[in-house]
Parts: sequence; structure tokens; C-alpha cells
Amino acid sequence: MSHARPYALALLLALAAPAAADPTICTDVCKFGKQDTLESLVVKDGGLAFLKGTHVTGDVTVEPGGILLMHHAEIGGSVMADGAERVIVKHSEIAGGVTIDDTRRIFVLHSTIGGTLRIEDSHPKGEAAKLIKNDVAGDLELVDNDFSDKKAILVHNDVTGSLRLISNANGKIMLVHNDIGGTLHCADNGSTLVGKKNHAGSVDCPGLE
Repeated sequence: MSHARPYALALLLALAAPAAADPTICTDVCKFGKQDTLESLVVKDGGLAFLKGTHVTGDVTVEPGGILLMHHAEIGGSVMADGAERVIVKHSEIAGGVTIDDTRRIFVLHSTIGGTLRIEDSHPKGEAAKLIKNDVAGDLELVDNDFSDKKAILVHNDVTGSLRLISNANGKIMLVHNDIGGTLHCADNGSTLVGKKNHAGSVDCPGLE
């Protein structure tokens, strides 16, 4: 048997495989509705992407200076924002995780997240950062944020994993009526922590139960 045949067959299979689609790029005001299905989405500096009932089969990425507004959207991958002006997610379903880094306004409301929801190194301005009535299959984490004189509000979240508050500075973090399957963990926070009626598998944040 010729040794060339396996290589020829592999080449034919590679050529026959469909090429991955390029992501949809948003550099201005981009509106997508229920009729739209995107492979993936990248929101650039100065871009404002509004997804209303839109289905994205892959990831949504928000680059520095971008804005993402999602309402009743379905995301087959993850949502990742780094340096965004705003990330607002309402009544949406995300199969993967949500990572929001260095972002100035953050609302995640009434949404289902298949992975971890992580807010990191952010400095919210204006209204408080709000995480309300979400179903999180992974962990919920606030790490290295500076809330200045603002509030981060976590209310009625159902978290399968752990809820971690680590090295957050200034402002206030309010936790009310959160159900946590793992540990409610706090460490090295300069923010004032206020809470009641939170339920967790274990708690190392005195006074937040």
C-alpha cells in the first residue's frame, strides 16, 4: 500500500471541511434582531452592539471602548469584555461563561449563564454594578474591583458553585437572598460588605448569612 494515500486522504478531508466563518465586526451602531443568527461577534472601540432576541452560535467579545446591550439573546459560547464602556445583559441565555474585565458599567439581570460569571478589575461609574436574579451554573466572582463611592448589588442569584468576593476596594457590596451551592467566600476586601438572607453550603463571611 502506498504511503502517500493516507496523506492524500487527509488533505482531501481538510479541503472538504467547511471554513470557519469570520466574526461579525461592530464598529458603529449595530442592531441585530430575532431574525439574525451570527457565528460570533466582536464589538470594537466606538461600537455599540444591540442584540434583541438574536442568536449567536459562538462567542461575543467586547474590546476596549465598546458597548454591548443584550436583551433576550441566546449565546452558544461565552461573553468576554475587556475595557468596555458598558455591558448590559438582560433576560438572556449564555451557554458558556461571562467575564467582564475593566468595564465601567455592568448590569447582568434575569439571565442564565452556563459557566462562571466573573467581574474583575472594574471601576463602575454612574449607577451601581447590578447582578440580579441570575442562574449561574459555575461560580460568581468579584475580584480586584474598585467601586469608589458606588454599590455592587447582588440579589436573588442562584449560584451552583461558589460566590467569591476577593480584594475589592471602596464602596459597598450588598448581598441579599442569594442561594449558593458552594462556599460564600470573602478575602482582603476594602469594600464594605452588607448582606442578609444568603444561603450557602459553607460561609466564611461573617454577618452575610
